[in-house]
Amino acid sequence: MEVLQGAERLLKGRPPLVVEWVPSCQLAAGNKVGDLPALLGYKLEVFDEISHVATTVDDTLAAYEQGDIPIHWYANICCLPERVFRPVVGTGDLGLE
Repeated sequence: MEVLQGAERLLKGRPPLVVEWVPSCQLAAGNKVGDLPALLGYKLEVFDEISHVATTVDDTLAAYEQGDIPIHWYANICCLPERVFRPVVGTGDLGLE
């Protein structure tokens, strides 16, 4: 988390990111499990590296609080800025939403 906090100037332009999320490391560093996703401030999707399932941060945190996530669990968080590039199909226009 300290690396991301130190990179504030670089992240100001909101580039897409993929960040590894390891709750046991967050706890060992004195942080709460939900601190990393809260710090990111992007549109987030969690890709579970064990089950190979994509889910939301809220669903993941709920599963963690219910004890449904093992201690060795980790995931990648795909961080997208709110403005996502998408071609407008059939118009030849390439724009931002």
